[in-house]
Amino acid sequence: APERLSLREALEKDFEVVDYPDALAGLLCIGRNPPDAVLIGPRVGAVSGGEIVAALKQSENARHVRAVLVTKEQRHGLEALHAGASAQVPASNLKGLRDTLQALMGTGR
Repeated sequence: APERLSLREALEKDFEVVDYPDALAGLLCIGRNPPDAVLIGPRVGAVSGGEIVAALKQSENARHVRAVLVTKEQRHGLEALHAGASAQVPASNLKGLRDTLQALMGTGR
């Protein structure tokens, strides 16, 4: 998707970016090799962003992973924020997303 490519392009200068084909593959890979942060949409296939965040928070290996919701509308991220997401950023604000990740991970320049 074009939106996804622009997300990747906006972030890969400052971060290592890994894309997962679906929610289950992502959760399995994150559980084995947890990243510092994960970007989640309001829905990933049939799974809601809130369900993904809840699964991360229940995982011994991945509960420390910072989950950032990337949404078009603020109301789409409420479930994930209640489940423990670290932040929510509008999909249209790529600079804000990069700034949020840098702040969460302590890598600001």
